[in-house]
Amino acid sequence: MADIIIADDDDSVRFVVFQMLKRAGHTIRSARDGDEALKLLSEKQPEIMLTDISMPGKTGDELISLVRAQYPAVKLVAVSGESSSMIEGEQAWRSKVDAIVEKPFQKETLLAAIGKCQTN
Repeated sequence: MADIIIADDDDSVRFVVFQMLKRAGHTIRSARDGDEALKLLSEKQPEIMLTDISMPGKTGDELISLVRAQYPAVKLVAVSGESSSMIEGEQAWRSKVDAIVEKPFQKETLLAAIGKCQTN
């Protein structure tokens, strides 16, 4: 199973995702924002990071760029409240991350994105 960091400013989303992934056997750490996620990354590099695209402070886009530059082995899953077709520069996003999950999502969709990261 994977070591995963969840970065999302929404407490309820973070809690639900934490529970889903923990029950699936993954080791989970969570962060309220991009700065907290970077602190967790510096302490121990995860296999996978899930990050909300829209967060106050350090945005998901900024976090993704920093993680790609400083921790290239970390697989990235972008979580968005908008459909991926509505995200500005969708192709650019797809080239930056390993998977995109749209809110609201089903457990199976999230686990499939994690599985994709583990096999690539």
